[in-house]
Amino acid sequence: MEHFTKEEQIERVHNYFMSTSEAVEVLKITRRSALTNLGDRGVVTQIKWDHGNLFFCEEIYARAALRKKEFYPKMDDATKEERLEFLHRYFVTRKEAILLLKTTGSRFNYLVRSGKVKGIKKGGATLYFRKEIDQFAERR
Repeated sequence: MEHFTKEEQIERVHNYFMSTSEAVEVLKITRRSALTNLGDRGVVTQIKWDHGNLFFCEEIYARAALRKKEFYPKMDDATKEERLEFLHRYFVTRKEAILLLKTTGSRFNYLVRSGKVKGIKKGGATLYFRKEIDQFAERR
């Protein structure tokens, strides 16, 4: 099992996934509902994460290339399954973090505001570092 530093995890999140607003910008579409429609039809994979959605960068770039007849470089050889495994191995949702910490939503919000718990914001989705949540839970 490969281990990544926090910086590598952040870099991979930005290379593997994009938020709804990033996908809308790349696809140059005017309505977010058009992107949701693509996800609902299975044209692109839509990953529900907290209050937002994440999309595979490669799928969005491929879709954009079809529309614009442009070439977007392939980022790496990781499969969709490997990327999803990476996401779930290194990150948790807000709901999962609250369960792992055995706390309330308002207490969790306080921990985030006070900087004791950090996450990566991708549009409406916030990814919390699983390792940090686990370590914080052990100390409590």
